[in-house]
Order: sequence, then C-alpha cells, then structure tokens
Amino acid sequence: MNRFAFAAVAAAVAAPLTACNVTTQGEQGLVRFTYEDPVATFGASLETAIAAGTRATLDVQSLDATAGIRIRAATFDTPGVAEVVGNDMNRLEIAAMAPGEARLVIETDRGQDAGRIRVVEAAWVGVKSALPAEKVLIGGVETMLVERRDSAGQTLVGVGPAELAIAPSDVAEPVAGSESDFRLRYLTAGGQSLTVGDATVVREVVSADAVASLDFASQLNGASVAAGAELLGLVQVEAADGEPIGAVEGALAINSLTPDVCAASYRATLGIPGIAIEGLSAGECVVEGRLGAHAETLTVAVN
Repeated sequence: MNRFAFAAVAAAVAAPLTACNVTTQGEQGLVRFTYEDPVATFGASLETAIAAGTRATLDVQSLDATAGIRIRAATFDTPGVAEVVGNDMNRLEIAAMAPGEARLVIETDRGQDAGRIRVVEAAWVGVKSALPAEKVLIGGVETMLVERRDSAGQTLVGVGPAELAIAPSDVAEPVAGSESDFRLRYLTAGGQSLTVGDATVVREVVSADAVASLDFASQLNGASVAAGAELLGLVQVEAADGEPIGAVEGALAINSLTPDVCAASYRATLGIPGIAIEGLSAGECVVEGRLGAHAETLTVAVN
C-alpha cells in the first residue's frame, strides 16, 4: 500500500461508516437489526448465521430515523438455540448455544417486533488480516481477526475464544489477545507460509534493516491534547520499494521524552499501526519512535 492508499485508509478511519444490505427489517416494520461484526467493517444482516458457541452483538434501531426506540425486553420463542444475555442501549448480546433457528421477539416502548436468527456449527475457523501486509517485522506482533465459516464457506458472525494451531511452530507464536482477534509474533526471518487454524498465512519476515522509511504519527506534530485525554495517531513503516511493513507492534520502541507531561504507547486503529498519547499535565510533550536505524520525534501541546 503506497502513501496515497495509506491516506485513503486513514481518511476512512475518521469517516462515518455506512453501507447497504447489512440491516434486516423487523417483521412489524418497527425496527431494523444489524449484527456488529469485527470481520465485516459495516456489520452484517440478520440473515447471517451465528457460529455455535460464540456470542454476537445485535444492534436494534428504529426504522423511523426521526423517532427513537427503547427495548424493554427481548426473548427467543425456541429454547436451547440462543439466549439474550445482555441489553445495553439497544445492543443485544446473544449467546449462540446450539444449531437451529429461533424467533427473537422484542418489546419496545413503541410496540413489539421480531426477527429470525440462525445458529450453525463453524466448519472452518482461521484468521483474516485486518490490514494485510506481505512484509512483517521479525519480533513484531500482527493482530488478525478470527474468522468462522459454515460448510458452504459463508462467513459467520459471533466472537469467542479460538485456540488455533500454528504450523510450523518455529515461524510464529501466539500472543494473548481479545476474543475477536488472534495475535502472532513472528520468530523466523525469510519467506514463510504457515497455517493458523484452517487459514494459510504467507509473509516475508524481515529485520528492521529492511525499513526504508518511518512515519511516526507525523500528522500529530503541533497538535494539542487536554490533560487526562488521549490523542491517537497513525504510523506507517515502508520498505525501499514503497510497500508497507506490518507487525510493527513490539518492534517499534515508543518513549515519552517528557514523562511528567505525557505518556505514549502503541495503539492500532482498525488494524492500522498507531500510537496513543495521554496528556498528564500542561506543557510540551515530546514522544520518540525508534525502529532499527530510524528515530523520529513529534511534539504535542498538553493543555
């Protein structure tokens, strides 16, 4: 990905997310249902099945954009398939227990509506790169999304722990992550093809010597942040051919040169490498990033 493409992705991070065909209208035309899905940026419709043994978050909103709605209760009419285990601001957490189909009935302050959900067994469990890069840093960590598919190859929604085997085991090792992701630390340099669960991951593992340029969140230079608040920036690492280098986490050293004024740490945004600067007290915050022979600093005002 060149700098133009990187800028486009960076702009997408800040832009509102809108897309078609990811919602399902309720039977009574009162609400629309949308699954939140780490694998699909814009979410998924109710027609997408949930993987058995996982939990899915279902967003319920009014079809009438001018009128809000509040869920009072939500239950399934068929026991044993799925269960509503949480309701936070119209976001239902659904535990998928066993393959089958069930009707979800919701009671709202404006009436009743319903929709049907499906639960299926995952036939394929692997990983999907959040932001693919063919080159990755040895000793660095790449965060991938856990993806589940049914027997027809259709992607399923739902998150849950996934213990995926890595082979060859000397190429990469697992690193603790969240339920929706799978983190790999690369151990062996060179062209590598490894399996992670049912997925195949092909990477060229390179040393820091392969880094030709480091853009250490330069877009933050001259910015300001309030004490007690955070400021996020994007990092870009490129090889001599202009291609991006991934697995930046753990290989990029991040250090606040003014620790009384600010703290800094690695923070990816939608899979893009980045940093988070936390304002601690008023003053000039200086943060340094080092990767191999490259060292960059940026200055931020803390108010």
